[in-house]
Amino acid sequence: MTDKKAWGGQYTAFNEALKYMLDRQSGKEKSIQTPWPKFNDAITDGLEWNTLTVIGGRPGSGKTLIKDQIIRESFIHNPEEDFRVLEFQFEMVGRTSAIREFSSLTGQTYKQLCSAGTVLDQATFDKCHAYAKTRVTNPVDIISTPMTVNQMREQIDAYMNEHKGKKTIVTLDHTILVKRAPYQNNRLDMLFELGEFFTQVKREYPIMFIALSQLNRNIDNPDRAVDGTDRFVIDDDKTLVLHFLKARNGDARMSFFKAAFERMEIHEMDTPPQQQRR
Repeated sequence: MTDKKAWGGQYTAFNEALKYMLDRQSGKEKSIQTPWPKFNDAITDGLEWNTLTVIGGRPGSGKTLIKDQIIRESFIHNPEEDFRVLEFQFEMVGRTSAIREFSSLTGQTYKQLCSAGTVLDQATFDKCHAYAKTRVTNPVDIISTPMTVNQMREQIDAYMNEHKGKKTIVTLDHTILVKRAPYQNNRLDMLFELGEFFTQVKREYPIMFIALSQLNRNIDNPDRAVDGTDRFVIDDDKTLVLHFLKARNGDARMSFFKAAFERMEIHEMDTPPQQQRR
């Protein structure tokens, strides 16, 4: 039993809702714009603060590519917004992520930038160097050491305290790489605690989460293809389809993108034509 009252009147919720609507109306409160207008339109004109966005897909389907492009271009598309980025980057070392970004800048492949086959020319290297000097002025911090959920919570608390509660985009690449704590019996216990962590932290701080998650084989179940991507004419393996399955403050839809993997970026494309049903 507890003597502390857990309930409260609905006045506070309505008051907060009306204030938020006024702030959105005046432009004082805005979503973070992504590079893709259709993506922004599917949600609340971009990514809202105090929300969780999960990008799920099979291995190699472009999850990290999408996340990296959102972060890379967030400062370009939101120049008037004052925010930071904290990345829990458990899968890819920072060096690899940076070279992928240079690939987007130069149009050279990862292998070319690493002088695999032919030696990288000095002009391209200098272009990357100049870009890096500009890019590091953006407030992006990276945690690459795998952690438990509790350790991640400690880092978030310390980070928000150090930066005086400034708005922060927090990314996690990816969920299955979060370490299990000794008291957790299996991976499911960890994922359950991770879900609670997301819920609590986005309530307490001006944070938005972007988490990457690897989908299991059930994603290929034939039942999921009914009225899905199978009804569209997709000509190549560079077409990416984003299913907005649970857009709590937006609407469910599919959006199509063309991946330029050699440049480490994706672009929106028109919806492909539908093929005739048999």
